[in-house]
Amino acid sequence: LVKNFCKQIKSNFIIVTQGNEGCLLYDRKKNFFQKCPAFATIISDKVGAGDSLLAIFSIIFFYTRSKKISLMSGSLSASMSLRKFGNDKEINLNSLIKIFSHIF
Repeated sequence: LVKNFCKQIKSNFIIVTQGNEGCLLYDRKKNFFQKCPAFATIISDKVGAGDSLLAIFSIIFFYTRSKKISLMSGSLSASMSLRKFGNDKEINLNSLIKIFSHIF
């Protein structure tokens, strides 16, 4: 289904969020699927988590052109978004860097 949809909309890749299963990126040119786990351990509000993932993915991908790093950054930002209610706090770069420093 993802392959067909990506071809139909003539996109090079597509991201599908999958809730607690994480997210999936399909690269049409390479015919390759990249999966990224969900990192959330605390869930307060699900609203906006997918938006956070896609926004951070887009920004990181613009600068790095790395789908793996961008997908992981997006998934981490989604996990940060799940910890809060609505739009009470923004996701800032320092918080994202702090999480990355604990991982690597």
